[in-house]
Amino acid sequence: MIRVTTSLLLLLSGFSLLSQDGLTSEFSNVCKAGSTLYVYTRSGLILRSKPDINGAAIGKAGYGSKVVVVADAGQRVAFKNGNIQGEWVKVKWGDKEGYIFSGYLSRWPAMTIDLASYLKQIFLVKSETTEAPDTVLVFLYEKITFQNGSIYLSKTGDGGSSVRVTFPAFTMTFQEMYLLARIANSEFFLAPAKCDYNENGMNCEVGEEVSNGHMFPASGLFLTKEDGNCVMYWGRGPD
Repeated sequence: MIRVTTSLLLLLSGFSLLSQDGLTSEFSNVCKAGSTLYVYTRSGLILRSKPDINGAAIGKAGYGSKVVVVADAGQRVAFKNGNIQGEWVKVKWGDKEGYIFSGYLSRWPAMTIDLASYLKQIFLVKSETTEAPDTVLVFLYEKITFQNGSIYLSKTGDGGSSVRVTFPAFTMTFQEMYLLARIANSEFFLAPAKCDYNENGMNCEVGEEVSNGHMFPASGLFLTKEDGNCVMYWGRGPD
């Protein structure tokens, strides 16, 4: 279960100490009328009667719920929840219309299986191999290349294990990748771990372990932007 922060509880319950400060997000560029989007937080999102945290609650869309962005005559209202920038977006959810915070929405259906299988489900596979190059000393290896340019690479050796997923920015925004990481790597977002959103890059660690007399993070999660790509990497052990 994903850790629910105080700010998220305030957002869901209808009370907030957060301000609307005119900020817009990278995701707003792909959050257009007619777009189908999915709720990507385990706690769900409240649909409101107006683009304001104090708008009356119309209903609560749970994790994985599908919403469709509808045209809105008014200008979108920016909102910031903790470190997450977004906007109040007018959507249709089932037979209801209202406003929902875009910071926890994604263009991709919610993940309910392991990450590699999920990516195969939403992207078209171009190639796949479990044979590591001769220069890579591991006993488990998996590389999946997708037709949209995304790459999933998993390696397990004596020193530990790691997974690196590269998404071209047009395929997955940094915000969408962060939401995916919250589901795929929930241990980094559970108390007492604290892995707050930072659009400039994230470096989060959980636990400690000893190897050859040296202390190492038991696991680390890194979210970065590199050469037009969004990259999600996590490793376990002193690899």
